[in-house]
Amino acid sequence: MIRRVLVLVVVLYASSADAHKYELGINIEPRFGLLGAVAPQAQQTTLAPSLGGVLGLEFYPLNMLSIVFNVGYMHGLADSLIGEATFSNRTGLYYFSQSTGLATAGLRLETLPSWMPLVLSVSAQAGAALLVHTNRDLRNKEQLSYKLALATDFRVLPMLTVDIGIGGRITNQIRLSAHPALYVFFAERPVPGAGIHLALTFFFYP
Repeated sequence: MIRRVLVLVVVLYASSADAHKYELGINIEPRFGLLGAVAPQAQQTTLAPSLGGVLGLEFYPLNMLSIVFNVGYMHGLADSLIGEATFSNRTGLYYFSQSTGLATAGLRLETLPSWMPLVLSVSAQAGAALLVHTNRDLRNKEQLSYKLALATDFRVLPMLTVDIGIGGRITNQIRLSAHPALYVFFAERPVPGAGIHLALTFFFYP
């Protein structure tokens, strides 16, 4: 009985917690992603597992619409094979570990908490990604390295992030949410990826 009362109180309180016009929020987002591995030599689409986080700002010009700015870093967790490449007159299987720095801005549209206990949202953001390729290695078909000592490579690309979210405000100043996301890097061709964001947002009033 006590548990039911507590759940009802939380639901009723969350339904009264609303986004306010001109409100400012600070986002802290741990992220896990399977990002597209991108290099000029790419012959196949490979997803690079990455783990990191983002710090963001959120400003509400309207009650249901916010402008979002994000900066962050996602560290590559494994080496990616993208096909064959040639370096120093050697041709072999090209591996590297890809980490990603990103900066994006866009819009977030959400439902009002008065409509349902949980808030649904959709966000679209565009920006730039700095791809950092480390542990670059050229290997033969037996997976033996040619030991070419390839230097770290850097590449800047336009990117697009689209996510949907579900969550709610546990108080007027704090929101918890989860966001499945689609990433697209724009290189010689669009390279898609996917991820999941967990977000803790603190809100302030002007």
